[in-house]
Amino acid sequence: MSNDTKDGALPPQELDDWFLDLLECPGCDYHRPLKLNASRDALICDCGRHAFPVRDGIPILLVEEASILDPSADPATPAKGANG
Repeated sequence: MSNDTKDGALPPQELDDWFLDLLECPGCDYHRPLKLNASRDALICDCGRHAFPVRDGIPILLVEEASILDPSADPATPAKGANG
């Protein structure tokens, strides 16, 4: 049995925990950790301000591509419920 999709392309590779542990938010002066969201399609900054898309298993860590989740979030402080 093959892991290929119908069009012959390979499915996106999963993001490993060790790799995710290396990533930091490029949009914060404090470089807060990034966590994969429940639907595994975005990396959320620990402060709760930025969400960076994950496309085809590749994190897009460009500030221009980030969504602003909470413009009033303080990068110096982890978001409520965040581990960090």
